[in-house]
Amino acid sequence: MVINMSSESSNIIDIRANNKYAGKRMTIIEKSAKMEIASTYEEGDSMTNESMNVLFNELKADMREREQRTKGEVIEREKRFEKQLADFNHAAERREERFLTQIDTFNKETKEREERLNRSIDEIKTSIITFQSVVNQSIQTSKEDIKTVANEIKDTSKHVQTLAITSIAALVAVTMSIAALVITLYFTIK
Repeated sequence: MVINMSSESSNIIDIRANNKYAGKRMTIIEKSAKMEIASTYEEGDSMTNESMNVLFNELKADMREREQRTKGEVIEREKRFEKQLADFNHAAERREERFLTQIDTFNKETKEREERLNRSIDEIKTSIITFQSVVNQSIQTSKEDIKTVANEIKDTSKHVQTLAITSIAALVAVTMSIAALVITLYFTIK
């Protein structure tokens, strides 16, 4: 880039044309500082090469200092970023541990519930089987009791029939004996 403040002035330093800076990589600030110095320097000014070198050295020192600060800031930002990543990673690990703990707790509770349900089902089955056997025994006992009562009723009805027949026979016998007595008395009295 050629810096010419006026088309008449040919004493302005062309930074590109100056071999002193050839092959050096310059930052934007260095370039702007050199261009400013080059544009203000004319032959005949009291500035010498030595004072220019001092200014450039100060500028370089400022640039190094600025670069060191920038590098320090970048390093600090990287450290903060790495710390944030580590904190985030640590928080994610804690969340994962809590989640896994919750899953384990849920699995344990589910297993306990399942075991309680299985025990309850087994108890209900046992109760039903016991109830069925009690009912079956009661039905069997009732059947036997009904048979016994039926036999007793048969025996009682036979006994009643026998008593009825015996009563009728006794009545007939009493009636016949009374008739025989009456007949005997009648013939004895006559």
